[in-house]
Amino acid sequence: MESVEQIIEYILAQSQFDLGHVDPARGDSSRSWESRPGEVISVHELRQLLDGEDSGTVEPTGAREARLICPVETLSLLVEQLRALFEDFVDAENDTIGHAFPSVSHEFSNETSTFQADGLCAQSCITALDVFARALLKGSALVGSSRVSSLLTNWLKGHPVSYRTCAILNGINIKCALKPMSGIRITPLPWSSDQLPHDLPLRSSHAPEDYLGRTVIYVDTEANPPLFRPGSDGLRHPIQASSKCTAHVDAVCEALALQSDDFVDVALKWNDFSELQEIFPTDNSSTWGRSGSSLRSQWIPGWSMSENWQTGVVTVSPGDQALSDLDEAELGHTITALMEMTNKRARVSAARLAESKDSRQDLVDQYVALRMALEALLLRDFTNEQSQEMRFRLSLIGAWFLGQDFEDRRRIRKTLRNAYDTASGAVHTGDIETTEANRVLLTDAQGLCREGILKLLRDGPPPNWGDLVLGSAGDW
Repeated sequence: MESVEQIIEYILAQSQFDLGHVDPARGDSSRSWESRPGEVISVHELRQLLDGEDSGTVEPTGAREARLICPVETLSLLVEQLRALFEDFVDAENDTIGHAFPSVSHEFSNETSTFQADGLCAQSCITALDVFARALLKGSALVGSSRVSSLLTNWLKGHPVSYRTCAILNGINIKCALKPMSGIRITPLPWSSDQLPHDLPLRSSHAPEDYLGRTVIYVDTEANPPLFRPGSDGLRHPIQASSKCTAHVDAVCEALALQSDDFVDVALKWNDFSELQEIFPTDNSSTWGRSGSSLRSQWIPGWSMSENWQTGVVTVSPGDQALSDLDEAELGHTITALMEMTNKRARVSAARLAESKDSRQDLVDQYVALRMALEALLLRDFTNEQSQEMRFRLSLIGAWFLGQDFEDRRRIRKTLRNAYDTASGAVHTGDIETTEANRVLLTDAQGLCREGILKLLRDGPPPNWGDLVLGSAGDW
């Protein structure tokens, strides 16, 4: 890779960068590049701007958007070297290369996103080799040719592309950052709009203050293979994304809902290629989510908001009671347990329980989700037997699974039976009377369901669910 690094340095020595121009009269941030006098600078001057050593008026963002001006004959040297070096990954017919990360240039690229069953998104792109070469040159000007050369070496060796899968949540605000396990970080966003991170994918339909205090999940992720040869027919090699840890975003979200005993939902997800964004500074902040998911209003009584009319900075002051103070180690144990193959039903139950806690849903939908959560958790058959009376089995097994003594088991059985009856009525008639008694019953049954999930994750299942009713719980 030394020869590529040398060629890059040789070409950069003959190259310049066009900073472009923003016309204030247009009232927007559109930038044009026409190589006007005073807007074309050397690589050394570009690096001075990025390092903040220049006293001019060009901000680092404008410097990173600068366009490469490079002699065609010298650029061809790098293209030829890349064509030979990446022979296994170049489609000779179209002179393109495939890579497991988004576009490297503002120029046209054939980009694809593949949404996997585990909630991850694998992104790939097919780029013309000359465009790829120009992107490498600009990236070398921004971060240094040795760093770019090292990255190319790793890709040739088959090292995966590393990035983070990110998710902004609805329904929970945490007091401080959490790292429940290696590869996962859960962070609260700032409470002032001028402190929001620059890499946050803000949507035009929401104001910056809509993001204040939100909880964000970051999961270390990787994509394989890093490079691939595009087919001459336009087809590409399938890219597989995988978490570097044992968990993924949805499981973390379910664990947060269980630990906080509240509704928690993913509002939107995106892939964060922070390291590559420093080298290839293009707009790759596309987001996705489940059908119907969106960023909800999170205003809670007791919060206060102020705006500085001179700066436009918005600050929110939440009440302490609105912030969740979660145990980091306990959260990590819950995430790990949810991901174990033996706890698939617990995961289903946890997801449905979280849905049932969504107070924006009507009572019917909450009860239906609760019924599914209870069935996933407690609707068990006796060994070598099949009992058809679901209501009987669920309430009886739930009482023995959770109850400490006779009176406690009788209370639990009555609550579960009544909640199941009410939910069944909602399924059949589509209606539940909105009364305080039905809301209390919902809350009580949700509490039992949560208790059962956590008990199952903590202690594991009994050896024989059916034997619970014969008094074997004490031996378990």
